[in-house]
Amino acid sequence: MVSTAPAIAHCARYRFATSIIIVIVGATLAAVVGRAQPSRLIPPEHELLMMKAIEHIDNGKIDSARVLLQEGIRRFPSDPSFPYELAYIHYQLKEYREARTILETLVEAPRSQPVFFQLLGNTHDLLGDPDKAIAVYKRGLERFPRSGPLYLELGVMAGAREEYATAVEYWEKGVEKAPDFPSNYFHAARMFMATTERGWGMLYGELFLNIEPGSPRSANTRNELYYAWNDAITTSGEGGGLKDGETSVAVALFDKLEVFADSSKAMIVPFKFFLFRSFLVAAMPVVLSSDERLTIATLHGVRRRFIENWYADTATAAHFDIELFGRWRELDNAGLLEAYDHMIFYTKETEAEVNAWSETNGSKLRDVTAWLRAHPIGGGRPRPFSRLTVGSVTMTQEELDARSALKSTLDGDVVK
Repeated sequence: MVSTAPAIAHCARYRFATSIIIVIVGATLAAVVGRAQPSRLIPPEHELLMMKAIEHIDNGKIDSARVLLQEGIRRFPSDPSFPYELAYIHYQLKEYREARTILETLVEAPRSQPVFFQLLGNTHDLLGDPDKAIAVYKRGLERFPRSGPLYLELGVMAGAREEYATAVEYWEKGVEKAPDFPSNYFHAARMFMATTERGWGMLYGELFLNIEPGSPRSANTRNELYYAWNDAITTSGEGGGLKDGETSVAVALFDKLEVFADSSKAMIVPFKFFLFRSFLVAAMPVVLSSDERLTIATLHGVRRRFIENWYADTATAAHFDIELFGRWRELDNAGLLEAYDHMIFYTKETEAEVNAWSETNGSKLRDVTAWLRAHPIGGGRPRPFSRLTVGSVTMTQEELDARSALKSTLDGDVVK
């Protein structure tokens, strides 16, 4: 995997987006990259006091917040949320030793939470002990093996050490174990879209946009996704392709497409082979100069044709249940895939095209927004999708040869 890795801001924090409505902004915003802000812990029986303390924290009334939290510690000594918020105040004020003292007790408590390990690890790192931070995150995963934020932190730590392959594996494991947590998709997407294995980044990036659609990070991801699609489908350059007369189309989703034979001589064909094949057939009608960027209209045509190819092939339809592709198909059946694509690929560069399209299709933008609000991906619980677990298909050499040459779908010459 050839990489020009994106910078990883070690300690930046952000709040999670809570709305499913996709908001189209006037320009892309700077990426907000880094750690997740630990989620608030608000037991229902203590909600009023806790909410009041949090309100004071968020409004910068730190002294009064401390008083309220100390009251909560006295009144509800078995509730860890009050000392956690006190530790969080220390953390925000860069009083890391004081935060560490509280958190070291909280991680051992019977009612401990993943966020306690997350903040304690962050604190150790900011005190100059990254090895201890990593140990804390791993200890947290032993207790909470499905914690997306802890996988995120381990990936951030590996990325800070320029161990990018390890970082990506942590983020992908986080995607697998906590598929509704957006940050691992975000980081995995950014990393892969900066490599020759951009196909994985394109999938992770769009899944991220479906889980966290309206944040500043989503604006950045739309921009990176648009350029990744343009880099992946060209009329020249590296990648596998097809030639039809004087026109050739190249698709560069992956660095290598490897097929293996098992002991019975059957061929084990990976998911990315089928992804490449379907995209190549879908892209063939595209005719453009090598230095021209693809328009959203062209990308929509490729994506719509891709779905037709994907579900027409019994191998892909039967063996790979890819939630994102099913979502494209549902949107297409509802007559909304074009509007969705104009949202997904809205960037500063495509702003004029989107505005021109929306002049006559404004109702479709409203309709797709309503559809997305009513149909959150996975009903709010996306199915796990990961490069590490997506699998492969076993077929005969003859079946593989037929698909390699694309004989059933296109009368053209394969370009090696």
